[in-house]
Amino acid sequence: MHLTNYAINKKNPKYVFNTDKNNMDKGHKRTLTSVYKYIQKRGLNIQSFKSKLYDVLIKTMVIGQPLISHQYKFAQPDDEYHNMCFHILGIDVMID
Repeated sequence: MHLTNYAINKKNPKYVFNTDKNNMDKGHKRTLTSVYKYIQKRGLNIQSFKSKLYDVLIKTMVIGQPLISHQYKFAQPDDEYHNMCFHILGIDVMID
């Protein structure tokens, strides 16, 4: 089980829930689009940021691929078409 900050923080009385899907720049749980807008408003080059972010994500997936492949084969050894199991992967990126 992966316990996220949201799972812990949502019970905090100071936690601010997002109530409007069209205004996701308020509250503690935000969309990626709202984060991009926030970064852009601060005068940073959003295309450069996205490029660096994608680079980190791709490198993370490349590093993890051998282990994921091994786990697939271990979980479903008779799955010759590779369609019987999957992973939901979550990657947390800290932006400074």
